Amino acid sequence: METMRTLLFSGVLLTGMIACSSPSEPSGPDTDDLARELARNQLTFQTRIGGSYRITVQNNCFCPLEVLRPVRLTVRNGAITEAVRRSDNTALPPAEWRAYRTVDGVFAEISAGLRRGARRVAVDYDSRDGYPRETLIDDQMAADAFVGFSLSDLEDLP
Repeated sequence: METMRTLLFSGVLLTGMIACSSPSEPSGPDTDDLARELARNQLTFQTRIGGSYRITVQNNCFCPLEVLRPVRLTVRNGAITEAVRRSDNTALPPAEWRAYRTVDGVFAEISAGLRRGARRVAVDYDSRDGYPRETLIDDQMAADAFVGFSLSDLEDLP
C-alpha cells in the first residue's frame, strides 16, 4: 500500500511539474536563466551545507520499482557512505548505491540536461539551503525518457 501511495504521489507530482513548467530550448534566455539559477543554488548549497549531510532521495523515472523507493543517504565529503531504505530501515549494500544521486549528483544531472538541450528541465530549489527539492529532466517528452529526483529532510552533518 505504501508503495502504491508513493508511486501515485510521484506520478501526480511529475504530471504537475510537466504541466506547470515551460520547456527549455537548447539555447537562449530560458536556458541561460536556468543555468544561472543552478549556479546560484549550487553556491548556496556548498556555502551552507558543504559535502557532509543526510538526505532522503526518491528517484522518479521509468526504472525498476526497487529504485523508486525513498532512501535515506548519508554523504560524507561528497560521497555516499550509507543508504537506508525508508520504508523498512534496511541498509542497502554499496553495490546498489549507484542508483541514487547525492545533491551534487543531482546538480550534475540538471547541468547535463541543460547542456544537451533537454526538452524540459524543471527544478524547485530549497529557498534556504539551495538543494534541488524536485527535479524533472525530460529529453523526449515520452513516458520513458525522463528522469526525476525528489530530495527532502536535509540534515547538515559536522
